[in-house]
Amino acid sequence: MTVKEIINSIFISEPSKNDSFTVDFEADAAYFLVENKAALDLLKLTNGSELATFQYIHLEMLAERGLAEPIPNGFKVPNEMVVQFNKDLRRLFELPSRFPGYFKIETVSQLDQAEFRLTIIPHLPNGEEVHHQHGYKIRGALIEIIGDAEYLMTSGEYLAFDAYSKHKSDSTTPTELRNLQLIHALQRAKKIDETESENPESSDELMESESMSIKLDQFDNIDVVLPTEVKVSLDPQGDGSYLLLPDYGNDIHQSDLVNRLAQLSHGERVGSLRVGHKRLILDERIMAATRELLGKGSRPKVITKDNLKKFLQNPSAFIDSTLINLDEGFSSRVLGLTDYIPVKFTEFEDSERDWFGEAPLEEAIIASEKIQRNAPQDHETSSDSDTESDSGSETGEQPSKKALAIHENIDGITYARDAQEYFSGKTINEVACKADIDWTKYRYKPYDYQEEGIRWIVGLAQQSMNIESNDMGKLGALLADDMGLGKTFMSLAALSEYMELCNKANKSHKPMLIVAPLTLMQNWKAEVAKFFGTENGPFRDIVILQADADLRKYRSNNHGGNEINLNRGANEASIKYALKVGGEYLNSRLDMPKRLVITTYETLAGYQFSLAKVDWSIVIFDEAQRIKNPNTLATIAAKGLKANFKLLATGTPVENGLNDFWCLMDTARPGYLSSYRDFNSKYMKPVSVANDESRSRIKVECGEALRKQVGALMCRRTKQDNLNGLPSKTVFVGTKETTGPEIYSEILDSTMSGYQEIVYDQIIKYVLNPEDTRKGKVLTALHALRNASLHPRLADDTGLKKLPTSMSDAQNIIAESSKLQKMTELLDQIKLRDEKVLIFLVNKDLQVFLKAALGKIYNLNIPIINGDVKATAKNPTAETRTSLIEQFEATPGFGIMLLSPIAAGVGLTIVGANNVIHLERHWNPAKEAQATDRVYRIGQIKNVNVYLPVTHHSNRLVKSYEQNLNDLLANKTSWSDAVVVPEQFSESEFDCFGLVGGNEEANNSPSITMDDVDSASYEWFEAFSALLLAKHFDGSVELTTTGGDDGIDSIIRSIKANYAVQSKHSNNPKRRKLASKDAIIEVETGSKVYSQYLEIELEKVVISNQLIARKVRGYAKMFEPIYIFDRNGIEKLMKAHPLTKLQVSQLLNKTRLEKPAKLL
Repeated sequence: MTVKEIINSIFISEPSKNDSFTVDFEADAAYFLVENKAALDLLKLTNGSELATFQYIHLEMLAERGLAEPIPNGFKVPNEMVVQFNKDLRRLFELPSRFPGYFKIETVSQLDQAEFRLTIIPHLPNGEEVHHQHGYKIRGALIEIIGDAEYLMTSGEYLAFDAYSKHKSDSTTPTELRNLQLIHALQRAKKIDETESENPESSDELMESESMSIKLDQFDNIDVVLPTEVKVSLDPQGDGSYLLLPDYGNDIHQSDLVNRLAQLSHGERVGSLRVGHKRLILDERIMAATRELLGKGSRPKVITKDNLKKFLQNPSAFIDSTLINLDEGFSSRVLGLTDYIPVKFTEFEDSERDWFGEAPLEEAIIASEKIQRNAPQDHETSSDSDTESDSGSETGEQPSKKALAIHENIDGITYARDAQEYFSGKTINEVACKADIDWTKYRYKPYDYQEEGIRWIVGLAQQSMNIESNDMGKLGALLADDMGLGKTFMSLAALSEYMELCNKANKSHKPMLIVAPLTLMQNWKAEVAKFFGTENGPFRDIVILQADADLRKYRSNNHGGNEINLNRGANEASIKYALKVGGEYLNSRLDMPKRLVITTYETLAGYQFSLAKVDWSIVIFDEAQRIKNPNTLATIAAKGLKANFKLLATGTPVENGLNDFWCLMDTARPGYLSSYRDFNSKYMKPVSVANDESRSRIKVECGEALRKQVGALMCRRTKQDNLNGLPSKTVFVGTKETTGPEIYSEILDSTMSGYQEIVYDQIIKYVLNPEDTRKGKVLTALHALRNASLHPRLADDTGLKKLPTSMSDAQNIIAESSKLQKMTELLDQIKLRDEKVLIFLVNKDLQVFLKAALGKIYNLNIPIINGDVKATAKNPTAETRTSLIEQFEATPGFGIMLLSPIAAGVGLTIVGANNVIHLERHWNPAKEAQATDRVYRIGQIKNVNVYLPVTHHSNRLVKSYEQNLNDLLANKTSWSDAVVVPEQFSESEFDCFGLVGGNEEANNSPSITMDDVDSASYEWFEAFSALLLAKHFDGSVELTTTGGDDGIDSIIRSIKANYAVQSKHSNNPKRRKLASKDAIIEVETGSKVYSQYLEIELEKVVISNQLIARKVRGYAKMFEPIYIFDRNGIEKLMKAHPLTKLQVSQLLNKTRLEKPAKLL
């Protein structure tokens, strides 16, 4: 049921709407108001007309997401939001219609003249002009045509008139830059459409961005561009050197840009550039970034051939990363340099083929310019080394001692403590600190298990106080407690106690470092004040080493981004060490004793050479799964840090496979788990070669053996350990077929009947109809079955048309769903206990209905938290959402809150509730666990109940949709919980044909032949080749969204590695070979986009039903490793892994991977 249909039904059935919202338009916002606060309070309890209640619910949902502001008798909605209301919302609030005419401009003089003037003139549909002075005026989001009517502006019109008003009211003399900015705004207004929202937070089916119908005359022939960031493009020169060019995006050709940069006048803070038919506006920030890349005479700076390796390894040491975006690497002009990208980390193949590629290991390292870690003494003497000659080795066979270097411990142990102490079988209490601790200096007394954790950290760190300099960086441990148990508090308390031990032992203090995701940096600083009661706690001070905070203060004025031209004989240290570290900077240095530095993984990677110079006492890595891959710059930097002790904190020590765990432990305690080769052979290979019957048993055995070997070097407590400070948690489920600790509860076991079962059965018949071959019907049916299991009206043509007008009306509609009926019985029990409950569901229509229906039944104001949580300091929704939660928790007695499991990620604490109902299960078990952990965490004082309702078919021999989903979620197990968390799975794993009885068709479908492949469409071939490669790599597969996929047709994930696939199909493959290089370029560039988007490392694969020309294979060697499968390769894979057309069709029917935002 669409919102439009619901609104229409409301206006038809309820002409009287005296309590509905009125709308007043002001200069800054639209005010949606009811008569008084008392009237608003009634609506909060859904005690109003259906129209007013529906209006209130939608305004409240906007407010929860920060798009509206509650006021005493209504809501204040910014004009830029109101103009984005779609036609359904405009109808709901009876807003004015859109202007039916069009707009033109009139100009006086030229853009570069002070006399330039511009006027916007509306034209009625008949062509009549409406002049501003006499015929129209602007009032907030409205344009009023005198003598005609008021119209609500589109988002494009609002943008244009806002820019026009600001330009007109500026009393200073117009400049060309100001005039260009106005033209840019008018051009944007003309181009805005429904795929380009002005505010990403407003992305919603009820919001839309509409363009402005405006004729710009001569300005339609130029393209005014306002760059939002500057990246780097490397332009190769004939002598092997490279020019550093600003990359503004927007399809600006670099060859045209080189000479145009000379247009920039020296000393100007802002400016513009003419490049072809484009005019670039360079505001103060973009101009500063541009000048960072320019030398004398506004000519681009040069990277010499000999210095290219250093630049690629650490560009932030040459370029100010606070100005230049280095996160996405370099533009596609640098494709020929990808030999320098470190080779990827994968498991050893059974064939013992080198897993770095075809070449021997030594060649792979040289070809990729892999950075290696030198022995510790190299760190001690590096600052005194001679500068490297410009004529140094081009192959990088002898990397400079001054480069941040790591021994990887891959093929053998090359970096470990000489006297390795082993902790196998030891408990954390055996290594814990036994000294007395004064807990009164903390504002909170730790729970017993937290004290145990603090003493464990301090005990291990204490062993590092007297280590030799060559053992710096070799001692550490893994804090792997479950989320919500207080890892932050334990870590900070351990730092404080370590400092106390240093005082008692007369040891000099060193700086301490915390590395955390950007979203948690401010949280760490706030926790210091919370736990210690003062802003800086026991530390000298706290430095936030990040671009928006203190980074600029500690950048060297003479080094880093300001000195890059190495061929002029600059000292190498001046280039590599871009931060103020070392005694030469006296009191302005970053590495002051007792200072706590908090930084991000990105900053750590960008300034790895400077940060590796510092002698840290303790380094803490928060969310340490960010450094689980040994070839990321962040991991390399983390392993290269010098510290007495490293603590890696993560609630998920394994995300993909045990190679994650090995890498984390090799960062904390290098060599303790031996080399990766030995680790793989001992703990991973036995599982991969086991048969299906014994694999689970061997997996458990290997996991237990590994956990015993790690011993006291890992502290992992889960909430299932019945820790003091945490109440008990009981999980109830609505099916008797439980495999875990869940308890069957009859109140959660609902059976479809009547109309609900009729709708459900019709959906199954639709899927099984052999005459209906429409593409996508399986996926459509899955969503329909999910909705029918919730409420039949969500899956039929009627929908939940009307909001209930009374308690009895609400109860009658709820009774149509066996699941909702059972849920209300459960809510009655929770109400008798005077407790609060969170109900998690995704379906927004059902959220709106339940808010109204349950509000009527229980006389409650039921808040909805539905927006995506973006846990940053700049999140505009945070204050509103926090207020909702605080009000909910502060209200005494029974209460209900509706939440989307997507909105319940990191950052929400709702311990005022102790009951959780997962009404609509999420496909990702981790999301469901995170949702539950909003109530089951430190601070919860009541026992927690988790309810998993399951809807059954009346014929219990038919396994329902929700039974299948429950089984999938329950059976997704991995390695022993001692080391690993449950696996995730995607919606594509849901066996729809098994659900509705279609497996026989799959079994009888004939195998695909090569003729089938050749005669297929390109889209079918993409699915076929992806499925074939998934079988070969033993992984799962997702197809990317068709159209604009940036060269990647599918993504394959396996425990060994992840793969980005480019598929090339020809209907005449035998007549000619694949001779175009496009496939190589597309997979190289596209893999980087998807790697950043998915936050995983991606191998590159090209597959084609043609033979591959020799020149294409030669070109591919520039970007090794790239796996290439040609026609012969496909035939071999088809013999090993026969596929059916039905299997390909099933994949085509499954949900595709959404495009990265960069591609939208």
